[in-house]
Amino acid sequence: MRMQTLSEEQRGRVEELAREKGITCRSCGAEILESGERTRPLIGGTLGVDLLCPNHVLDGRRELPLSDGDLRRVGLR
Repeated sequence: MRMQTLSEEQRGRVEELAREKGITCRSCGAEILESGERTRPLIGGTLGVDLLCPNHVLDGRRELPLSDGDLRRVGLR
């Protein structure tokens, strides 16, 4: 799979998925993380999206692996 640029709508769906899955910032515990602008390939052949904490520039990055169902929900399949 190759990298894809996400639209604003797709980024919003990724952020919603992250909240539903309970992904938070490791540094401050913030529950609202912002989606990165692109997907990227992960080991195992799937795609992932970086999630960024608006409170932490260096430490606030998390990764959200996207399952086939997640890819459909976000609009990438």
